[in-house]
Amino acid sequence: MTALIKHTAALGCIIFLCSCASVQSTVLRANPDYNELPVDSVSQAALNVEQGIKDGKRELPLESINGFILDTPEVKQALRSRAARSELIQDILTRGHAVEKRNGKISIIRSSAYKKSTSSKMRDRDALFIIMENRDRVIMYQSLTDANKLSPAARSALEVIFQRARVDQMEPGQLYDDAEGNPASK
Repeated sequence: MTALIKHTAALGCIIFLCSCASVQSTVLRANPDYNELPVDSVSQAALNVEQGIKDGKRELPLESINGFILDTPEVKQALRSRAARSELIQDILTRGHAVEKRNGKISIIRSSAYKKSTSSKMRDRDALFIIMENRDRVIMYQSLTDANKLSPAARSALEVIFQRARVDQMEPGQLYDDAEGNPASK
């Protein structure tokens, strides 16, 4: 009977993971394919967008570049939200408690040093900011993917391009994943 329950639970988890689009997009990530993108133009746009966010600019010019659509309502809202919390995200990165991941998201480094140097309330606050930041990044990537009718592999390329743009603008000592996925310091 116990084996039946375990198998049923495992099957239920598999069905859930396969049917949920938001889980699929985070668990099943395609290898980046740059063929659908005007890479140089998108890279320059990503640099401009990420610099504007870092500077706290809530309104950014989002003209189409070589047919690549940037200006969608979802992107505008995500950029406003990200710019509003930019200083807080920079603080977490500067303290060495977060890393820019290759998948275009940011992650808290859960270590004993982090636990010792912060209170429970501060860790909860940091987690909330990271969750909101990642949510807005996913919204931005998905909106750009939908507006430009891109494949999942091109979306993965977008995530990498935006991550590189953020890494280019990082402060010394801030952490990121290099091309192989290993932690590196700017």
